[in-house]
Amino acid sequence: MAASAPPRSDVRGVDVAPLEGPLAETAPLLLDHSLLWTLSAVEMVRHLRAHRITPTDAVKAAIARIRETSGINAVVTVCESRALEAAAHISPDSLLAGLPFVVKDLTAVAGVRLTKGSRLLEDNVAGSTDHLVSALERAGGIVVGITNTPEFGAGANTFNDVFGPTLNPFDTRRSAGGSSGGSAAALAAGQAWLAVGNDLGGSLRIPAAFCGVVGFRPSPGLLVQGPDSAVGHLHVITGPMARNIPDLSLMLDAMDATAPPVGTGDGSSWVAFAEAAARQTDPLELRVLWSADLGGTCPCELSTTAVCRNTAAVLRDAGAVVTMAEESPAAETSLRELFGPSDRIFRALRGQLYKTNETFPVGPDPDVDDLIGWLERDEVSREWATVVKPEIRWNVAAGVQQVDGAYDVACDEHRQLLDRVDALFKDHDLLICPCVMVPPFDVRIRYIQSFGEGELSSYVEWLRTTYAITLTNCPAISFPVGFTASGHLPIGLQIIGPPDSDHVVIAAAARLEVALKGAGFSQGVPRLPSTWDSPLDHAGDAPVSGPTTAAEARSLHVSELLLASV
Repeated sequence: MAASAPPRSDVRGVDVAPLEGPLAETAPLLLDHSLLWTLSAVEMVRHLRAHRITPTDAVKAAIARIRETSGINAVVTVCESRALEAAAHISPDSLLAGLPFVVKDLTAVAGVRLTKGSRLLEDNVAGSTDHLVSALERAGGIVVGITNTPEFGAGANTFNDVFGPTLNPFDTRRSAGGSSGGSAAALAAGQAWLAVGNDLGGSLRIPAAFCGVVGFRPSPGLLVQGPDSAVGHLHVITGPMARNIPDLSLMLDAMDATAPPVGTGDGSSWVAFAEAAARQTDPLELRVLWSADLGGTCPCELSTTAVCRNTAAVLRDAGAVVTMAEESPAAETSLRELFGPSDRIFRALRGQLYKTNETFPVGPDPDVDDLIGWLERDEVSREWATVVKPEIRWNVAAGVQQVDGAYDVACDEHRQLLDRVDALFKDHDLLICPCVMVPPFDVRIRYIQSFGEGELSSYVEWLRTTYAITLTNCPAISFPVGFTASGHLPIGLQIIGPPDSDHVVIAAAARLEVALKGAGFSQGVPRLPSTWDSPLDHAGDAPVSGPTTAAEARSLHVSELLLASV
């Protein structure tokens, strides 16, 4: 049965009815603020709107928790004076009512340090505030801190030369993912109730999977984005992260509450996400396609796949009609044809993005020989090239070296891919698949270079499961569904709907969340960061390896580029 949107409603956010059950019993104890970090965003807003706590109380509680758990290096700039000043002027009747949130260090907050994880911008201060951050502030949210990111958001392990690495609260020896790793780790450790992140190739979804929280890449055009959010066919999406689906839905409504309609002209298709998420007990009358590897194009570890596959049975019990791709030759063929060229398309589109990005002044007609020269000899005339990490230099050079016409060919292939997306979703309402090919790995590994017995061709290839979905322009959510065999590292599932079906994806995730809890699953967040008492082996069933130093990464990328230039 095809999905339909819930009716439009002007009621956004959460109710303010008196608290009931265990939460009501703990309300008097919360006056000392020692338990505020354990509450959900929805619960916090109820307290704020009922005047049980003040925005100032909430800000102080968040800052105390950030300092208590500072060892994970998730929040790298604390906006204490700015947040306390804002808290004094918040209306308790606003949507977020003074709830603090954190913002990734790629997204501008006026008057706050904006380094983008690069020594090039180490002392930079933002002069204005991002569109979506402004929307959250107008809705009563308060920026309490800035979270760590890889340099310029490049890569899915969060480290940089300005602040160092962010550690996973489930095991502080392991990666929190990236590039929104600081935001995901902050949520998991209870440092914030909501977080802003960004996503090009998986940067909202991968860290959410690694840290046991929720990250949502909306359909392009759902939320107002900055002027540089799209290069050709590729969209960089700023979006929400939270600990659970109701919290995420609250944040989505706040991001969209005061923004002008985008893409629909009159906004008539706008739907309250909190309302969609509230349908947690409705039968899930959707046609769901499960795939372990997107038609064989995105291999994942068997242990990760097994955990994610188990959700198919949960969805079936919730009322969905589930097709297992591995049991349907037609579905396997459709997925293989759809995603087969995704690696080639993504590389070309991403290369164009780096080639034209003003942060990296290669110029309109760069000298390829010169680029190869400074990569090989480290004799650099451009200041930025002496400072940025090897992976970024590879990105820029790879874009510059694209053969004539490669970008145009990729755009044509991308249009064909989008046609195949439309065809796939004529037969299915949702696609589900693993979010990341491997569980959280040693934080010292910059990126996955080898997986099992195979070598990966670049530092982004291990992100294929998410960047393949990016190309579809579909809404996609990363959602925790289980743990590794050791029982301590989260595994995330992607739920993907057709373009502009964001409310359907949110509603399905909310229903799955309730079903998993009913089956005894607990996310384990928020939590006190800890180091697992076991050898730091890879948690999956396929050995992984990768460079641990900039010198190693540089030598690998130089070899790739020199071979590509022959």
